[in-house]
Amino acid sequence: MIDKDQAERNACENVGLDILLCTFHSHKLWLEHLRPLSQSDQKIYWEILNSIERAQSISELEKYLTEFETLPPHEVKQYFLDKWLVGYWLFKWIDLGRPSDRLGLWNTNNYTEAQIRFMSHVLLQCRTANSLARYFLMIFKFYFPRVYT
Repeated sequence: MIDKDQAERNACENVGLDILLCTFHSHKLWLEHLRPLSQSDQKIYWEILNSIERAQSISELEKYLTEFETLPPHEVKQYFLDKWLVGYWLFKWIDLGRPSDRLGLWNTNNYTEAQIRFMSHVLLQCRTANSLARYFLMIFKFYFPRVYT
């Protein structure tokens, strides 16, 4: 998994690796490029891009791509059409077609981040921990509920 960097892409392809874009870094770039828009337009773009990202079939993907194309002309729209919604890059950041045999999360290339998300979502049932000490306390409560009460 890589950031959206042409040099990384070239390096991976030179050694025969297929690439996927990290969702965190993709979203970070989206936010940077959506800034010139009003908040209401940012929300519209964000919702359509997320729908494209989460599409589960080609027909669903085509529906959201068509919806994106109906947005009014703007340099932000053109950026996404040129840099994200093009053949090669499109299938590197959407969920459709990603391998299904991975254990763990596909949306980050950071092992530690993936483990923390796993802990938060699976073991801790989406409760949050704002510090390392709080995390350990939550984990301790999860594994040793009788000791802590």
